[in-house]
Amino acid sequence: MPQLDFVTLFSQYLWMLILFTLFYSVINKIILPQISKVLKIRKKILQFYVDSTRELYLESISALEFNIKMIDTSLGEALDAIHSTITHSNSKVEQEIEKSEQTALKSANTKYLEAIGTIQMIESYEEASMKTEFSTIRSHFGI
Repeated sequence: MPQLDFVTLFSQYLWMLILFTLFYSVINKIILPQISKVLKIRKKILQFYVDSTRELYLESISALEFNIKMIDTSLGEALDAIHSTITHSNSKVEQEIEKSEQTALKSANTKYLEAIGTIQMIESYEEASMKTEFSTIRSHFGI
């Protein structure tokens, strides 16, 4: 068998050792440092993006908290303004109602009461006149 031939075994072993050493050297000195450099760069880039994302996230949280505080403050101020406006409007309405009752509505109320009095006087006059007419009719018929 030619694989086990002792004459060529040493030559094959030597060439295998030379090629393996050459291949190992090329891999170890050229290819692996480049791969290692690429992996380090990728790791640094990834770490940069992670750190940037974390910083942006923290900034966005602080901005969100600030916005929430501002909205809460603005809402409180708006509610206070609305409450004071309602209170002021109610007092103005009450003043205007009192003023109108003292001036314009006073004359209307007086006229209303005079009209009611006139109606009552007319009703009492009609009632009295009807009573007199009935009494004359009764006396005429002798009832």
